[in-house]
Amino acid sequence: MAKTQQDPLRVRFYQLATDSRERALLKILNKVYGMGLRVCIVVEDRQQAQGLDEHLWRHPPDSFLPHATSVDPFPEAQPILISEQPVDPNGATVVVMLTPVPLENLDQFDTVVDFVPDDPQAKRASRLRYKHYKDAQCQMEYWIQTPKGQWERAAAS
Repeated sequence: MAKTQQDPLRVRFYQLATDSRERALLKILNKVYGMGLRVCIVVEDRQQAQGLDEHLWRHPPDSFLPHATSVDPFPEAQPILISEQPVDPNGATVVVMLTPVPLENLDQFDTVVDFVPDDPQAKRASRLRYKHYKDAQCQMEYWIQTPKGQWERAAAS
C-alpha cells in the first residue's frame, strides 16, 4: 500500500463549470506531478483507459506527463498509472476516480480526486460518492470552478 499518512483519507471533489473533465484532469495531473506525487487514475474499462492514454500522449510536449496503463510494461516505474482497478504498484498516494463508483479501500491512498460534472445524472452519482466518503469520516474538500476556469475551495470538513 502506498498510503503515507495516518490522517483520514482526503477526498477532493471538483465541480466542473467551464472545463471538460479531461481538461480539468490535465490541470490536476500537472499540479500533482509537479509536486512529485504518484497517481493512479481509475477508469471504467480498457476502452476508456486507451482513450485517456492517447489523450495524455497528445498533451503539449512542453508539459509532458509520463504515464502508462496497467497493461503496459513496468507499471511500477510510472508516475501516472491508468488502471481499471485502484492499484498502486507505482507507489501512488493519489487516486483519481473516473468511475461512477467510489473507492472502497479507504486505507490505500492519501488523497482521492473526484469530479462533479454538469450532467444531472452524473451529478446524482457524484452526490452518492460524496455521501459514501463523508459517512466514512473522510476529510472532505469541495472545489468549484469559476467562470474564468480557476478553482475556489467552497467547503472543507
